[in-house]
Amino acid sequence: MKVIRVLGIVLVVASLMAGCGSSAATPTSAPTVAPAQATNTPEAVPTVAATATEAVAPTVAATATEAVAPTTAATATEAVAPTAAATATEAVAATSGSTANWGVVKVPAGQPIIIGMGAGTSGDVANLGIDERRGAELAVEDHPEIRGHKVQMAFEDDLCSGEGGTAVAQKMVANPQVVAFIGDMCGSGGVPASTIYEQAGIPMVSPSITAVAFTARGLRVTNTVSMSDATQGATAADYMFKTLGLKKIAVLHDGSTYGQGIAEVVRDQFTKDGGTVTAFEGITVGEKDFRAVLTKIAADKPEGIYFGGFQAEASVLASQRSEVGLGDTVFFTDEGCFSDAFIKAAGDAANGVYATMAETKDSDALKAFRDRYKAKYGDNPTDIGPYHAHAYDAMSLVIAAIDKVAVDDGNGNLTIDRAKLVDAIRQTKGYQGLTGEITFNERGERMGLAVIVYQVKDGKWERVSQ
Repeated sequence: MKVIRVLGIVLVVASLMAGCGSSAATPTSAPTVAPAQATNTPEAVPTVAATATEAVAPTVAATATEAVAPTTAATATEAVAPTAAATATEAVAATSGSTANWGVVKVPAGQPIIIGMGAGTSGDVANLGIDERRGAELAVEDHPEIRGHKVQMAFEDDLCSGEGGTAVAQKMVANPQVVAFIGDMCGSGGVPASTIYEQAGIPMVSPSITAVAFTARGLRVTNTVSMSDATQGATAADYMFKTLGLKKIAVLHDGSTYGQGIAEVVRDQFTKDGGTVTAFEGITVGEKDFRAVLTKIAADKPEGIYFGGFQAEASVLASQRSEVGLGDTVFFTDEGCFSDAFIKAAGDAANGVYATMAETKDSDALKAFRDRYKAKYGDNPTDIGPYHAHAYDAMSLVIAAIDKVAVDDGNGNLTIDRAKLVDAIRQTKGYQGLTGEITFNERGERMGLAVIVYQVKDGKWERVSQ
């Protein structure tokens, strides 16, 4: 009950907070990826059909040992706890969200620069969160110091949920030494959490949030190196109508900020293109029998089904559609399902399924990074999730921005102005990352990122759009 009352208070407070505009500065390009180092013991990645023990989410207060593997620098518990040298005046906690109250972070000589991170590393999305965490860890290995201060990543499982994202945000802002935040992984967590980070002046760079609501509210701290669902959803709708020639589709979603948001974009764009949306229905996350809703939409004989949500529910829907006479119906989904885990869970029903994903162009640097990832963790990164390189870029970009705005007093003490850091990240232009060139617009959305359509063929995702 105590936890429920605390979270209730957090949500009420968060709903009252607001944000404002943007401003100046530009980080430099990312350094070349270092060659592979000695390997670690491979970490087991839960499958979509994880057992109750594997899938159970740790409590927000759990240590890194209980919830996730610690970073090379320190455990999440060690990283989130403020240093003894930190004081309220050295790193001012915001009380109104205005730039004047954001203040500065003072990092004493010999103390680390702390960058928070949140991703869902438990439950049905664990593979996606583990993949992102690993990408960020490798970035810290490549950029271990800023002006002689060790970079320390404070990781927390955000559960890919509103409650998890909000709880992690409260924990991060409670530590006045947390300078920036990589995350959240999902819009469901990132949208409510962003109000809290805006209040404290802690910039967010998400590897994977695509939800329109994340960047559409005028907040200064929200940025994403992924695509926007305004583009992803429209691309999916256009491909179904114009390329596949579908005239009638049913649209399903999981009710989340992400899933319902992109489903609404698909519905509206498909209708605009001249098609008919025969149904727009929500499902319950975690259920394993969707025959009732599939039977309901089958009555109108749709030529295609679009699902906005994640891999666990998508695999069940794809598998069960044949049981209600929809076996020949096209199944189309989003990047929340663009993983090897979806293919394994859906089995033969995965073949023929379409999904969208932001384009990542092949390069020598990206290949070297993925080889190093496999050597360190024992997994092919593309089998685990799609956003490892984006997480690397998000962390590297933030480290470069901190290095740009930090001021050394000559005695090894750093001062980081929160407003200048927020502006430096928002004004990123032409940053060369593993995923290509990164430029943010005035809302913190990445510009010029193409959305690609993939299809499962013989158990593998293959690009089918130009």
